[in-house]
Amino acid sequence: MGSADVTRRRALALLALVVVGPLLVLGVEVQLARSGGGRLDDEAGERPRQREVRPGPQPLHVVWLGDSTSTGVGADDLTGSMAWRVAEGLGDGPVVVTVLGRSGDQVHEVLDGQLPELADVLLPGSEHVVLVSIGANDVTALTRRPTFEARYLQMVDEIEVVLDGAGVDARVVLVGIPDIGTAPRLLPPLRQLAGLRGAQLDDEIAAVARRRGLHHVELADRTSRTFSSDPDRFFSADEYHPSSDGHEVWADAVLASLGP
Repeated sequence: MGSADVTRRRALALLALVVVGPLLVLGVEVQLARSGGGRLDDEAGERPRQREVRPGPQPLHVVWLGDSTSTGVGADDLTGSMAWRVAEGLGDGPVVVTVLGRSGDQVHEVLDGQLPELADVLLPGSEHVVLVSIGANDVTALTRRPTFEARYLQMVDEIEVVLDGAGVDARVVLVGIPDIGTAPRLLPPLRQLAGLRGAQLDDEIAAVARRRGLHHVELADRTSRTFSSDPDRFFSADEYHPSSDGHEVWADAVLASLGP
């Protein structure tokens, strides 16, 4: 091997260390931040099935797939969660809400564990809104962008297959990844790195939305400044998950994005 080849290999190795090293540190530090001190009483959140938000015949059925953003971790109770508040804000007729999301899940776990439950909770004859809020844990798990996009696209396609198979009229909404970099438990420069990594994966969600003609809620763009402005108010005791006020900010952003 010539000296030029040796130099090139060393340069590539150094470049890999510079690029990958901070990401590995990010993954370790975020996991430590999430697990250390200040744990919440309910780290799993809630998974209600067909819980009435407003009673009545042939209700709008709001179904959530995702992670802790959908299960309401950090909120005082279910009614303070983003999932409930969004369901409450969709129209003024009868509404029920179902949360299939699981705290800590990544996209591949939605495919393996949540999608098999979707067909069982659908309500034939009712309109449905299916909201997908997943990706934050893929950020901290350092899921590669191509892998994330492929899994996310597969997930969306399989949701459509389930809905079509059940003969259910549904609107599918892809809720973007919140700005993890606003979490007080992450110290600079990891805070900035987490925000950047989340934005990169959210770009993949936006790309999937464009390819499949679905609505993408740019949650980070719509809420990042608010969370940064008053972290004591908008984050819960663990300084990582949102408080009830934070969930309300998220819900308002989703509803504003969806429009009337």
